[in-house]
Amino acid sequence: MLFSVRDVDALRLVCWGQYVMPERLLDVITETELQNLMSLDLLKYHKKSGAAVLTAKGFSLLQTVFHSDAPVLTQSYHNAAIQRRLRQSMLAVTAYCGGVDVFITSPERLSDSPALFLPTITRGHGANPWGNVRVAAIAHLGNLLCAIHYVCPGIGKLALTDELNAFTNQTACFRNIRRAFLFAGESCGDILAELEASEPKMDTKLISYGAAYCCVQFPVHLLSCDDTGAVQLQIMSVPDYRRKLTRAALKGQYQPPDNPAWDNALHHGGGYGFPCSS
Repeated sequence: MLFSVRDVDALRLVCWGQYVMPERLLDVITETELQNLMSLDLLKYHKKSGAAVLTAKGFSLLQTVFHSDAPVLTQSYHNAAIQRRLRQSMLAVTAYCGGVDVFITSPERLSDSPALFLPTITRGHGANPWGNVRVAAIAHLGNLLCAIHYVCPGIGKLALTDELNAFTNQTACFRNIRRAFLFAGESCGDILAELEASEPKMDTKLISYGAAYCCVQFPVHLLSCDDTGAVQLQIMSVPDYRRKLTRAALKGQYQPPDNPAWDNALHHGGGYGFPCSS
């Protein structure tokens, strides 16, 4: 039986994401190819969520091809965990479509840009260095190292100090690289709805994503998990993309900033915005 690169990558996306909605997989393979993988018992539908999941036969195939590079994951069956995996898989598919390597198994392998690491694939295997932080992924895009969080209405709160500590500690091997936050969601409208939601101030370390957006010292970018987001990731994967875009737009009228530390980014609260569709 011959498999195309797209067939195998679809299996890998389901392996890394655990639960992937079929319509998301159709960004990678055709309906016919998806049904072929189902008929070969490499993928199956999860009855409760309707998502595609990897079968034992599918995982065995990946182990045969990739050996230790196929992560051994414990399937999560609680509804909240399934929802987190579905959101994570939307991010992974968007990154894949944007030319980002999502098939890595440790943060140390982020040295080659563009690449994205999903911390969930290491949880349940010995010590958990990520604790209970809400980071969905770490990405190396051009000259940026991004902590990616999935943000949508009702997503809940985060302990920003814990998030910053985990992000810094687990990426300490990468020096002289700018760090940033990337808030991803199904659409920029979903993300902004949560960021703009008001709430009373409380004496607790847990804060909303809107409050985190206003006070975090790192730049903050927004990413929609769709075709526009995939193009955005391609752009962000180009080192020094802001200056290159500005020079392309202004042509002969371009003038470098007075201070090399400035990048002419648009400030909003504590971070920088990045254009995306709503």
